[in-house]
Amino acid sequence: MRLSEIRGLRWREIDLNAKRITLPETRAKNKSERIIPLPEHVAAMLAEHGRVRRFDTDLLFPGRDSADGIKPLKFRTVYETALKIAKLDGVNFHTLRHTALSVAAMSGANTRELMDYGGHKSVATSARYQHLAADHVADLAERVSRQMFWTER
Repeated sequence: MRLSEIRGLRWREIDLNAKRITLPETRAKNKSERIIPLPEHVAAMLAEHGRVRRFDTDLLFPGRDSADGIKPLKFRTVYETALKIAKLDGVNFHTLRHTALSVAAMSGANTRELMDYGGHKSVATSARYQHLAADHVADLAERVSRQMFWTER
């Protein structure tokens, strides 16, 4: 998910039984409703988070109260601190989207799956997010070569 989508998440958008988030078209970048599956461990963490949540807001991650209501939590400080501790230079939150789509591609996801996973409407947009590791590309070349030139004797 995009940072803005995560920051604005509301409990009513989360279905822990079905293990999915339904992001309404009004909040999705491409203006189309999007279904985001929740892995089992994420659904479990959200269920635990729901036990201690604030009930004066529907925000999943509420921040500070302000004169015009409760604003979504700002992740920047916590995220940047974690990056410093991990000594990860040049990484921003958006890097996580590129990494997730690259790992999905290297795990064998097809073009349509990658588009849906990234919430993209076009193949071109989805392709920009996929960065295959050099070892993966080398392994692909080896597999293709074996298919084309290997003969059992």
